[in-house]
Amino acid sequence: MSGDIHRVGAATHHMVEFAATLVVIAAQIIIAFVIAPLLTAVALFLIAIGAAVGFVMLRRAHDFGARLSHMGIALMHETAQFLGGLKLAAGQNRQANFVAEFQDSLERLKGEQLVPISARRIATGSPPPSLAD
Repeated sequence: MSGDIHRVGAATHHMVEFAATLVVIAAQIIIAFVIAPLLTAVALFLIAIGAAVGFVMLRRAHDFGARLSHMGIALMHETAQFLGGLKLAAGQNRQANFVAEFQDSLERLKGEQLVPISARRIATGSPPPSLAD
């Protein structure tokens, strides 16, 4: 119960701090407009452009991270499937065929993971990676 009260107190403190920060920023912008309206307008315009570009980059980074996480989960799933399947294949004495199929699956996943890296290297002019790496 006291932990909940502490969290509510901390959240209230952050809200009051945020409101005070907004008031200070608004006051500084008003003072800047009074002193140099053109320079302030240019600065606010550049800040808005920077925020828009940052938002786009953050969204792309989030999408890229989600894609990499998904591919990592797929790789862990394939590995778990391999270990379970290898156990079954060992019982039937068919390990060689099973391992060959698993290696094909890993090569496919490896190729999918190299696509974003290859795109980045092409954009920067770096030589493309080989699948043997």
